[in-house]
Amino acid sequence: MSAVGLVSNGVLGPQAPAGPGQSPDLLQIDRLRVEVASAGTPIPLLDDVSLSLGAGEILGLVGESGCGKSVTALSVLRLLPEPPTRVAAGTIRFENEVVGSLSRRRLQALRGSRIGMIFQEPMSSLNPTFTVGWQIAEAVRLHTNLRGAALAARVRDLLALVGIGAPERRLAQYQHELSGGLRQRVMIAIALAADPQLLIADEPTTALDVTVQRQVLDLIARLRRERGMAVLLITHDLGVISGYADRVCVMYAGLVVETAPAGALFVAPRHPYTAALLAARPRLSGPRGRLAAIPGSVPPPRDRLAGCPFTARCERADARCAAERPPLAGTPHAVACWYPLDE
Repeated sequence: MSAVGLVSNGVLGPQAPAGPGQSPDLLQIDRLRVEVASAGTPIPLLDDVSLSLGAGEILGLVGESGCGKSVTALSVLRLLPEPPTRVAAGTIRFENEVVGSLSRRRLQALRGSRIGMIFQEPMSSLNPTFTVGWQIAEAVRLHTNLRGAALAARVRDLLALVGIGAPERRLAQYQHELSGGLRQRVMIAIALAADPQLLIADEPTTALDVTVQRQVLDLIARLRRERGMAVLLITHDLGVISGYADRVCVMYAGLVVETAPAGALFVAPRHPYTAALLAARPRLSGPRGRLAAIPGSVPPPRDRLAGCPFTARCERADARCAAERPPLAGTPHAVACWYPLDE
């Protein structure tokens, strides 16, 4: 799907301030279950996922491929195809407004206007038949009343904001004429066209070299500081977010298995899966040796156990782990494990 396909000129009305009993969080996902129909049988992609994100906060959503990170992000914007998928239980609230109850018009106004999204693959998200300038201008045009010289000025401002120089030359180029880093910056410019309150960045550094990865992450962090924008930063690599996230939420096989302030999680992880991810990070200092690896792979949705899905890969697991799913418990450092590492 093209990134510009997420934008609309719909307008949402003003939101009432949070009252007694309402959550002050910008985004709140509560016990979300998403299923996909397979041969008439519902298969859970997400099961009992809960997380929250405050205004101006960076939340890192971490896990291997197949853990449900992108499904969670797409659920926020209701971009999963229905059918075959459906939200079977739980709620998603943005500014205390239930996303699942929005009309098509109000949902379109949410996408791109109040929530911007950077997709995993800028090469497939940008339209190869239109110039970069046309695609950024379309996003601005759909969200604002700017036209003519004012529209052109706004597009140039967005390029400057994301650190793209020589605007006149870049605006006339097509995606295949840009490097991976520049394409990703264009995607960020499109996502920021309407000054959203929340930016969802789904693997924003995929296929980029380490220098460009750092530049893109620094850009997102700077935009958060300057604009007070919340960021949901999705990645499979804990090392990528170690210097950027305020809190971290670790997913495994469609479940949230650990969530904590970033400092606490990196110093003292409690779930065996989180500890294994941290151990697998390459290090620039210390003795050389083989990188640690987690044996096995993430179980596909149809093969997940009734208990903890990490059981087959966990050295601490026993029969209880296979039979009973542990609840996510604790605050502010929560873990879903019968035998967490601090016990």
